[in-house]
Amino acid sequence: MANFGGAVKACHVLRSRLVENTAVKGGSAGYEANLYGCWLDGNRGAGVIDHSTDAIGCTFGANNQALNGTETVSVAAHNAGTRLINSLFLAPLRLTTTNACTVKNCAYPVSSEMTGTGVVIDGATCIATNVDALLLADGIPVIGQNVAIDRAEPSAFEDGDGFLDPGHDLRGFQRIMNGAMDIGCYEADWSERYANDIGSALYLDVSNVSAAVFEEPLTQKVVLPAGATLTFEWTAAPGNDQKRAFTFLVSAGTLYVSRNGGEPVPYAASVETQEIRISGDQTERFELMTSADGCATIVRCHRVGGLRVIVR
Repeated sequence: MANFGGAVKACHVLRSRLVENTAVKGGSAGYEANLYGCWLDGNRGAGVIDHSTDAIGCTFGANNQALNGTETVSVAAHNAGTRLINSLFLAPLRLTTTNACTVKNCAYPVSSEMTGTGVVIDGATCIATNVDALLLADGIPVIGQNVAIDRAEPSAFEDGDGFLDPGHDLRGFQRIMNGAMDIGCYEADWSERYANDIGSALYLDVSNVSAAVFEEPLTQKVVLPAGATLTFEWTAAPGNDQKRAFTFLVSAGTLYVSRNGGEPVPYAASVETQEIRISGDQTERFELMTSADGCATIVRCHRVGGLRVIVR
C-alpha cells in the first residue's frame, strides 16, 4: 500500500494493465502520470487517478473501490488538471475538482457525478448511458450491447502527445474497424459476428488493408474509399472445380486491380457491377487500390476482424 500515489507517479504509461493497487492518498493507479490505452480495475483508494493525470483511450473497470473496500467507485481528477479523452468508465465517474478537468469522447454511466466547478464536459462527444449499455466480455466491447463501439473520434488520439498508438488496442488488435474506432482501451472483435457464415463462405485472406476501408453489414458490402488499398490471397471454393467470382462496383474514379503481381488493370466507374473469376482449386493474390478520386465496393461480403473478408 502506497502512502501517496499507487501504481505509477510522474511518468507516461502505454498500453498497460493497472490493477489491484492501493494508495492512502492520491490516485491508487496513477498520480501526475499520463496513461495511454490502459486498463484500470480493482484499485483501492480515494481516487483511481489524481492530480494532472491524463487518461486517453483507457477503460476504467467496475471494481475500483474506495479505501474501505465497500464502495465501488470510478473516481478521477480528485484534485487538479486531468484530461479524460476517449475513455470508457464502467462505474459512475465522479469529478468534484474545482481545478481544470476536461472530459471529451468518453462513455460513462448516467449516474456519474461531475459537479466540480472546474470540470468541462464536451457534451457533443461524450455518452452518458445506462450501465447495461456498456457491456464487456473479458474486457472487450460486446457488439450490439455497447454504445461505445465505433463512437471514438480519431482526432482524440492526437491529444496523446504522440505516445498513444492509434492503430492498435491494448492486446495489439487492429484499432479501426468499419471505418471507426471504439471508446476505451479495447476494440470490439467482429470475427464472432459472422462465425455461422464461415462454412458456406469464400475467403479473401487479407495481408494489408487501409484503415479507411469499412464494412456495411446490412448490405453485405466492403467499401474502399478514395486512395484505399486492399491486398489478399483468394482460394475460391476449395475442392470445387466450379468457377467462382467476387463482384465489385466502381462508383467513382478508378479501381486498379493487380493479379498475382501483374500490371494493374484499371476498372473505370460504371453503373454496372463487374466481377473477377478464378477456378476453385487455385490460390491467387490480388492487390486493389482506388484512385485519389475513386470509390469501389466489393459486393456481398464481410470484412472480419481486420484480417479476412468473407464473400458470400
